[in-house]
Amino acid sequence: MGTDDLVRPRSFLRNGLKNFEILRFWAGGQLLICTAGEGWYQEEGQPAVSLQPGTVITIPANVKHWHGAKRDSWFSHIAVEVPGTECKNEWCEPVSDEAYAKL
Repeated sequence: MGTDDLVRPRSFLRNGLKNFEILRFWAGGQLLICTAGEGWYQEEGQPAVSLQPGTVITIPANVKHWHGAKRDSWFSHIAVEVPGTECKNEWCEPVSDEAYAKL
């Protein structure tokens, strides 16, 4: 596998914007790299991790998680996904306002 096989999308989330929880079936998992602003990353059943520029999160395959901007900051990141065979994403329920407010 070469670097052309990696998927490298970049995202920008405005203040307080969170995404849906997601279960990723990427064979090699994913790297989440915070490039600017501040955000949150949380795996199911684990405490949330604060993200600042330079923070790198290694997300194994098949881990349900979400990430998004902090309430008072925008958040920009690069997601590097390592594809494989028979890979897919399963978009799950949205992160509840109640759960997000506790952060």
